[in-house]
Amino acid sequence: MIGLLGDPRRYDQHKVQVEGFVTLGFEDSGLQLDESAYRAGLRQGSVWLDQPKWRNTEAARRLHRHYGRVAGTFDASGRGHMGAYSGSLTNVRRIEPILTEADFQKLRRQEMRTVMVQTIFFSGWFLAFVGWMALAVIWVSTRRRA
Repeated sequence: MIGLLGDPRRYDQHKVQVEGFVTLGFEDSGLQLDESAYRAGLRQGSVWLDQPKWRNTEAARRLHRHYGRVAGTFDASGRGHMGAYSGSLTNVRRIEPILTEADFQKLRRQEMRTVMVQTIFFSGWFLAFVGWMALAVIWVSTRRRA
């Protein structure tokens, strides 16, 4: 999705498959990076979804405001409702759910923990602290023998 928004001319009139936060409402049909971007109203960082003819009301209700994978043809010149979007997906062939908001938040927390652990354990001050503690243990153990 970021590549699509970053270089729209590269993908213009190409078949693409992208993931993001799907909305399928009246005059509110798009694919956003995540739910927070949707709630903040950041439509410039999103892609308009042309309503597929095969979509029924039940499927739209199930997919609306969920994370999903969408396959269609990207149109860099299509700006969606009132020209608010950064492009559009036409000839949508597939829309399928991939994550719920709870799943997404769980993954986000796991990634944040991983980054925090890597930052702490591989940072200079932590390694220096461990080194000094090792030296202190060695010094104390040699002092007891003397």
